[in-house]
Amino acid sequence: MNLVLQTMKSGSVRGHDRFDPNERVVDGDDARQSTVGLNFFLCGRRDKLQVDYVWKHERLESVDNDALPVQSQTFL
Repeated sequence: MNLVLQTMKSGSVRGHDRFDPNERVVDGDDARQSTVGLNFFLCGRRDKLQVDYVWKHERLESVDNDALPVQSQTFL
């Protein structure tokens, strides 16, 4: 475990996405979301663990649908 912590590198991620198929109408099809997260690279850049938090912004009615995706990736 100590070897993994010594060779671990990290990086941050942020983003904002917006989709509005018809800008003249405010309806449930409007979608906006913001993302912040961290990437952890283990053993050089061979293994990656990605943790994000996604805020989903609804324009009409607020829905409790934020997400915390956790992903791992290994180069074989």
